[in-house]
Amino acid sequence: MTGQEVTELVTMAELAEAAGLFGRTWYGGDGKQPVSAEMLRALSHTGNYVAGVTIGGKLAGAAAAFRGGHDELHSHVAAVSPAHRAAGIGRAVKLHQQAWAREQGLAAVTWTFDPLVSRNAYFNLTRLGASADEYLVDFYGAMADELNAGQGSDRVLVRWPVTAEGRAEPALDGRVVLGRAPDGGPERAGALAGPRLLVALPPDIESLRQSRPDLALAWRVAVRETLGAALAEGRYTVSGVTRSGWYVLEGDQ
Repeated sequence: MTGQEVTELVTMAELAEAAGLFGRTWYGGDGKQPVSAEMLRALSHTGNYVAGVTIGGKLAGAAAAFRGGHDELHSHVAAVSPAHRAAGIGRAVKLHQQAWAREQGLAAVTWTFDPLVSRNAYFNLTRLGASADEYLVDFYGAMADELNAGQGSDRVLVRWPVTAEGRAEPALDGRVVLGRAPDGGPERAGALAGPRLLVALPPDIESLRQSRPDLALAWRVAVRETLGAALAEGRYTVSGVTRSGWYVLEGDQ
């Protein structure tokens, strides 16, 4: 987007603005923050990654990451202001992180995401071309923010090499092991067997959590028992996610 600039954040004023954006995004502006300005200051000062995206001189997005094991940069938290959700800020931040990690001599960028959010799954695993390394059950424990409260905190850990590019959207063919029921909930459709498996996601899990939390929770359990189990067995890898919200898994058999 024209006028978009990604830069590292250094001053306390910049870091406080980023912390505020994180708080509004994850906690709805009730004063809580997933990471404080002081912690961002410590991360920045010790050679970690804290950056922001400005549009017209105003902060529109931010991200914080720290150096992890195995020569990796682990992206811990990111946020985009509501007014700029369709401005390509998420991609701009990720490309900046990848370039930053490459310049630092690191091998990859890692992060976690909620496997039920279909747009993020498609963005991470298809558009960026990251790999789904591990399914983490209830990774953060019970979370009180308005995006995750009462729904568990399952995450997929992804790894994105600093030389990686995106991949083509996979074809939607294979054995359906989890589909979509007429009531909007999940529908188990087959065993975890065969060379190519398909796991569906709800079209809009955030809205479902507000309107039918029971169905949203059912999706959490169903995806854990299909996608999570398939990855845990070690016989399947995610070859990509379709734009329509289907995980495509390839077997090694």
